[in-house]
Amino acid sequence: MSKWFKGLAVGAVLGLVSFGATANLVYEFTALSAFPQYSTGLFSVTVPTFISSNTAFAPAQLDTCVVNGAGCGTMTFHVSDMVGYDMIAFGNDASAEGYFYFQDGAFASIGAYDTTLLGPDQAGHLVIRDSGATVPEPASLALLGLGLVGLVASRRRKTA
Repeated sequence: MSKWFKGLAVGAVLGLVSFGATANLVYEFTALSAFPQYSTGLFSVTVPTFISSNTAFAPAQLDTCVVNGAGCGTMTFHVSDMVGYDMIAFGNDASAEGYFYFQDGAFASIGAYDTTLLGPDQAGHLVIRDSGATVPEPASLALLGLGLVGLVASRRRKTA
């Protein structure tokens, strides 16, 4: 077997053990406000990257959503709108929105966060987690493909 084919075989092995890139992040929010004008409920949304600018999600874009026991309206992430806070606007078309404030930068890293402004009456909980799904990186797939081509070619060369 030539050095070229051996190199392709090594590429195939490396392609098999290469790690893929993280595909998605899941933002899960639960609103437990005691303020009567605020909504209660939960929603989750899956996104490809961390939310780093003001972003609104229509109901059809959400994975799950329940507000005051009914459907939901647009959920909005406000990044650093108030000095020192990230905010989620949460509600539906039939009720007033609730505004839930988290530490500045909370939307930018995996973890669990509780509301930080207005005390326990404005209770909200946010979990940001990796979805667990991975996507193979293109270089890994290319190495795997070249390695397999090399293995097939070396087999044919031996039998001929």
